[in-house]
Amino acid sequence: MRVASPHSLRASTTLVLLSLLLSANALFINLLPGFPQSLSASITSFENWSGEIRTNIYQTSPKNVDDLVSAVNWASSRGWRVRPRGFTHGWAPTSLDNSVNSLSRVLVVDMKGLNGITTNTTDKSITLAAGASVDSMHEALKAAGLALGAAPALGDITIGGALAIGAHGTGILANGETQGPGVSLGSLSNLVLELDAIVWTGTAYAVKTFARNDPEIGPFLCHLGRALITRVVLRVTDSYTMRCESITSVSMDQLSAAPGSGGTTVESILQSAGRMEIIHFPFTPNPWLKIWSLAPVKPATARAVSGPYNYPFSDSIDKLLSSLIGLGQTILPGGILVTAPAVFGIVTTGLATTKSADIWGYAGDLMRYVRASTLRVTANGIVIHCRRADVQRTIFEFNNKHKSLLTQYSGRLLFPINGPAEIRVTRVDQPDDAGVAGAVMPNLTPSRPFDGHPEWDTAVWFDVLTIPTTPFASSFMRDIEQWALANYASYAGVRSEWSKGWAYTTQGGWRDTNILKNVIPAAYGPAWANAVATFAKYDPKRLYASPLLDNMGL
Repeated sequence: MRVASPHSLRASTTLVLLSLLLSANALFINLLPGFPQSLSASITSFENWSGEIRTNIYQTSPKNVDDLVSAVNWASSRGWRVRPRGFTHGWAPTSLDNSVNSLSRVLVVDMKGLNGITTNTTDKSITLAAGASVDSMHEALKAAGLALGAAPALGDITIGGALAIGAHGTGILANGETQGPGVSLGSLSNLVLELDAIVWTGTAYAVKTFARNDPEIGPFLCHLGRALITRVVLRVTDSYTMRCESITSVSMDQLSAAPGSGGTTVESILQSAGRMEIIHFPFTPNPWLKIWSLAPVKPATARAVSGPYNYPFSDSIDKLLSSLIGLGQTILPGGILVTAPAVFGIVTTGLATTKSADIWGYAGDLMRYVRASTLRVTANGIVIHCRRADVQRTIFEFNNKHKSLLTQYSGRLLFPINGPAEIRVTRVDQPDDAGVAGAVMPNLTPSRPFDGHPEWDTAVWFDVLTIPTTPFASSFMRDIEQWALANYASYAGVRSEWSKGWAYTTQGGWRDTNILKNVIPAAYGPAWANAVATFAKYDPKRLYASPLLDNMGL
């Protein structure tokens, strides 16, 4: 009797599996009569960056807007929903969650094929297809002698995704600094000059252009996935250079000292430079502090850099290693008492060995410093609106609460947080930054000013990071979220950062019904109801809705 070789068995097995896959896909396609012939479609896997959402979805990849419109109208005629997909570098399930799969009558459109970019140096603008990445946007601006005033630290997100969640950078005006034209220190959405969206026209879905002074554009400027944007034009400014100093010698207690304290505090940094970020690892006294400052000429002590991502020691962790670290923290959560100081040591050593503690270069390069290959963590997101004079107070109170909770949990031998707390400060959105007469305020950006509180001119962004599988992480996040809602109510406003975690129960984020249905809408006032009505008008079939957006009444 002839025995098959291992090689032939592997080949046969591969052929059988391929045949089954093709048969299953063909069967599924046969269930989609009339699907646009110019498009291909397949069942494929979907996983968000942190790995908390894993599912199989039905996906198509349009290369032009006409094909995208065809796909949308096909879904509309069959009672399907449409969800966009970019680089999946996010946390909140505003687009997809684990309940959505290839049998859910949801068509996912991969937007990355729509990635054209055009710069205009005359009117200082950039036109981007929604699938273009933030990285490619910066590179196009750099080549054209243009720049942004502020931008997200991530480059591997699409511009459509960035606008959908009101992405932001960090920075306010330093003392004595004047704001140049085309600069916005609020959200990226606040720089939109016009955009194209695929909307319901009464008989079909089609592309409609909204100018920044169109009264109906507000909800589209930050839509949480409740609309489908295809093209956007942003106001930009002339190219400029910055310096970024990394400091690890100042304690967190000093930086977040009580208002009126002397020494190096967040308030003193904002006065002198305006732009900073704190990355504070748990159970360590000192954080990694970054300070950006405008610097037309290279300081003598700074190293000139020619590109982004200048901290390889912090963002060069492959997915397997990240998973192993996560497994270790799940099995032995108390190990953070050792690993956190060790990680901080890696930072201090890395800054020295890479000579990146004091760097200088093109602003768009220095703004980008987080890659997808960093440790895969989840994060909550709390945004506090306050007077600039109260920024130090908000950080003082947050740091005390964060330390107190860590102590309380560790006293019970629980260690739910193994990532840093991050703090950034921005201005609230100001439509005049776009340079358009009658520019409309974004309805739903977390940095939208609170109605009736013009004195709250500054937004403080707090994030707490941890590995997703860490026991009791959701309980910790709920504790700090509920505390923030109660603590800041007397002198500030509280919102959620859309891309991160919010509405926590002890079982996880995005589940607290009161926050979803009452607290969040109340934080936006009439702008929330206006957004609901606008989306109902332009997407009456709720083609672009998702389970989470349904639960929020959006």
